[in-house]
Amino acid sequence: MKIAIDMGHYSSDERGAAAIGDEKAMVRDVGAKLIKRLEKSGYDVLLVSPEHAASTSESLKKRVEAANSWNADLFTSIHMNAGGGNGCEVWIGSEKGRYVAEKVVRSIAELGFRDRGVKLQGRDGKGLYVLRHTRMTAILVEGCFVDSRRDMSLYDPERMAFAIWRGIVAGLNPVQARPFLAKGSGFAYEVMYLQGLLGVEADGIFGRSTERAVMEFQRKSGLAADGMVGTQTWGKLLP
Repeated sequence: MKIAIDMGHYSSDERGAAAIGDEKAMVRDVGAKLIKRLEKSGYDVLLVSPEHAASTSESLKKRVEAANSWNADLFTSIHMNAGGGNGCEVWIGSEKGRYVAEKVVRSIAELGFRDRGVKLQGRDGKGLYVLRHTRMTAILVEGCFVDSRRDMSLYDPERMAFAIWRGIVAGLNPVQARPFLAKGSGFAYEVMYLQGLLGVEADGIFGRSTERAVMEFQRKSGLAADGMVGTQTWGKLLP
């Protein structure tokens, strides 16, 4: 599976939104962390954002051409929003991207951001160049608002990258987004996600208290209470 990643406003001549947060810096940080996670999950990843471009139009064209010539299976453009609102949203170029987009926006919303939903270009707003001209399934993620104090108080690049990763993987391969977890597991953000589902303190450490919460959930769900989170337990947690 080949995933093209576009970090919005990436080239040296492009400027993103800047207020409490700086979109350009935030997108680079989140994008780099997202690429590492996707590569560790076994995906082929290509950064299609050019370092230099004479204009925004040229930059957009280069991104699209890179993704199309590479024959990517999924194009993901990372941005942050501005304009007085708050929350996260994901734009799609066509309905074929809706399933992945819904997984991504819901995953980000679980960090505490307002869920603004999935937006379809041409219906919910003007068409976006990268969504109009890419030939593969394409989504554009607006992670949060850089001019919202609420959003910026919630923003953490590692957690944002994890949420986008989780949404993409859940949309492409649901099983891969549900790793085996047990006491001592080192998947900190995956453990935090599990803890959030169980309603216990989300500290990223799979210790005795988390193990007890898993066992209690398993008993209530009619599963063997072994304290380990595998396929059956994930199936009950995320039906």
